[in-house]
Amino acid sequence: MPRTLAPEQCAELTPTSSPLAELDADVVVVTAGTDASGVLALAEDALAIDRASGGALRAALERGGFRPAWAAQRFVNLPGTPFGAVLVVGTGPEGGRETGPAGGDPGALRVTLRERRHALAAGVAGLTGGRVAVCAGGAWDTLLVEAAALATYRFDRYSDRPRPAELLVSCARLPGEDELAELSSRLRSVCFARDWVNLPGGHKRPEASTALLLEEAGSSGVEARVWTTEELAALGAGGLVGVGQGSAEPARLVRLTARGTNGGPPLVLIGKGLTYDAGGVNLKTTWLEHMKLDMGGAAACAGAVFHAGRRPRGRTVVAWIALAENLMSATSYLTGDVLRMHAGTSVEVTNTDAEGRLALADAMSIADAGNAAALLTVATLTGSAIMSLGPRTAAVHSADDRLSAQLLDSAAAAGESAWRLPHLPYLAESLRSHIADLSNVGTPQGQSMVAAEFLRHFAPAGVPYLHVDLAGPAYNMGEPYDGVPAGGTGYGVRTLIELVDRL
Repeated sequence: MPRTLAPEQCAELTPTSSPLAELDADVVVVTAGTDASGVLALAEDALAIDRASGGALRAALERGGFRPAWAAQRFVNLPGTPFGAVLVVGTGPEGGRETGPAGGDPGALRVTLRERRHALAAGVAGLTGGRVAVCAGGAWDTLLVEAAALATYRFDRYSDRPRPAELLVSCARLPGEDELAELSSRLRSVCFARDWVNLPGGHKRPEASTALLLEEAGSSGVEARVWTTEELAALGAGGLVGVGQGSAEPARLVRLTARGTNGGPPLVLIGKGLTYDAGGVNLKTTWLEHMKLDMGGAAACAGAVFHAGRRPRGRTVVAWIALAENLMSATSYLTGDVLRMHAGTSVEVTNTDAEGRLALADAMSIADAGNAAALLTVATLTGSAIMSLGPRTAAVHSADDRLSAQLLDSAAAAGESAWRLPHLPYLAESLRSHIADLSNVGTPQGQSMVAAEFLRHFAPAGVPYLHVDLAGPAYNMGEPYDGVPAGGTGYGVRTLIELVDRL
């Protein structure tokens, strides 16, 4: 029987060809919804359990008045079966899932992405121990298994947070060793990103984060190079150095390279790694307890390149991680300062809390990506993206229709929600400064798009460029949903993994 161990933050994963109703499990998780008439409709996995129990499952649900709204849950004990209990999770009305347009093509991409696999994951996420079983259908459904496995993730570095010990997955066609190795690597990368985001800011300052990246690079077959703040200053990287100068641990830049097999142009990723963002002298007044999240873009890029190192692709993947801590101190950069960027551009700082674009711009310039197949910046960059699209959808910015379509297709394939916002060149005009080449803020309206215009100034000519603002979905400030945990979500890792194979 093929078997793989998921990362230590998840349950052990065991595929099996045994029918769901015959598995020796503590809890079997199945789904149910309602048909067009509003009548309880059991999904195939639940029907299998109902048949094995002689109709006892349906009878218990109907007797208890179970209403299978989205993610509603009901435990049912079925004596005489191999499993201890059945957890039924609601999927709502058949055909009632929300969908929406992307890139101007109505219906081309689901926005909420609520499907059966997310309902199953929501059920699995609430379980705290034992052997849990789910059904992946007739064939190995990678996304369903991935969602269920990631739902067993727990960040338990500082407290005992129990998780299921084993996840049994019933499917008619078992996966091959290569499929299992691919899935295991994807899980490891997402869990790495979640762990890094979840670490308190004081435990992942630039030096500690650099060490963490180097350790994972060494075990993933990824080449690494680090630039110290002294080296960055010598290069003229006034943006990244300036952002970090208020911290006792100055900025660093880390390059991670996963070599491909075909020798073609690389995919270059630039990740914002603000290990903590207090806002600088423009001190934040809200969400300070969550500001360890501001390296979610760096975590997504690192997770993707580590996967490419463990599972080499045709294309080389290079991730540049800009690490800094934006604090208020006697040495902080100030509002009104003018910074000289690595590209030679002078930037007037009109708000020290618009620091991510300064760090990214220097990393973009130093990366010298003129020969890249594509250049992406990935960052928890603006609250504007959350205000525009809500907390579960990333904003995509690009003037390149083909690259935008590839990114959105990759997000859909990964089960992650992304939406393309318009490219509006006139917003770049608001970035003009009276005393420097650029201002770092511009108009307060449409800041996600304005920030994208700022970054576009530093992108190499002729190279497809795209910016992902994942300020919302990279970190869940609320309760778990659809199998997504509170805190770091690992959003973006799987989308970037998918993108590598689509370029």
